[in-house]
Amino acid sequence: QSSRSHCIFTIKTSVSEDGGLCANTAQTHLVDLAGSERSSRTRAQADRLKEGAAINKSLATLARVISELAKKKSPGNPPFRESKLTFMLKESLCGNSKTVMMAAISPSAVDYDETISTLKFAQSAKQVQTKAVANRINEAGVEE
Repeated sequence: QSSRSHCIFTIKTSVSEDGGLCANTAQTHLVDLAGSERSSRTRAQADRLKEGAAINKSLATLARVISELAKKKSPGNPPFRESKLTFMLKESLCGNSKTVMMAAISPSAVDYDETISTLKFAQSAKQVQTKAVANRINEAGVEE
């Protein structure tokens, strides 16, 4: 049984004010992305090979989305709908949010290519600008 996958843990919070008439809401995504792998290096076969291909496809879509969002001059239409991962993270990547990324790299010479790829991805992600504002919901459930 394989455990290779992306993991998204979502926390939603709400703090009531004014005797419950208004509430501040927030949503936090903790995301652990499975790393990309070269099939020739891992020698994966059958289901493991399909699993690796699906992970690589979603990571490639995420990279394209981030690359599009990082463009300084009018970003086009990032392909959010091409992957469940990017669709779920759309608000975190370009909406009302604060986003932090941590990249895990290896000091091993064997992992040089993957490390360079990860650092380039992180550099591109650093260029994405988001702006967070308070989410307030009134007693009628309407966002202010």
